[in-house]
Amino acid sequence: MAITQARPGHSPFIGQAMSEDELADLPRDGYKHELVDGRVEGVPTEWVREDVAARLMLLLAPATRGVGRLVGSGLGCRMANGNIRSPDVCFVIHDRVPRGAERDEFFEGTPDLFETG
Repeated sequence: MAITQARPGHSPFIGQAMSEDELADLPRDGYKHELVDGRVEGVPTEWVREDVAARLMLLLAPATRGVGRLVGSGLGCRMANGNIRSPDVCFVIHDRVPRGAERDEFFEGTPDLFETG
């Protein structure tokens, strides 16, 4: 995988063809990446977006407790079309949470509820 010169403030991986394994192995460098049609897309990370996501999670937490898992943008979801998306906030009902969900792998499917700034 070749690294291209990035614009300041942008990930050098945006636009590159990549496999799911390569996406999973990208460095945790402060950029949020998604895999769409086999190419890396960058997703904005900014104060306002993160603040909205945090407030939404605080509001949803009481209603979702004991029903499923409420997580932030670190969860990659493999959608039905094969794209890997990382919603800002997502909720998955307990019955759909895979055993050993703490492992570092993508969730198979669309979350039951999600928000993407």
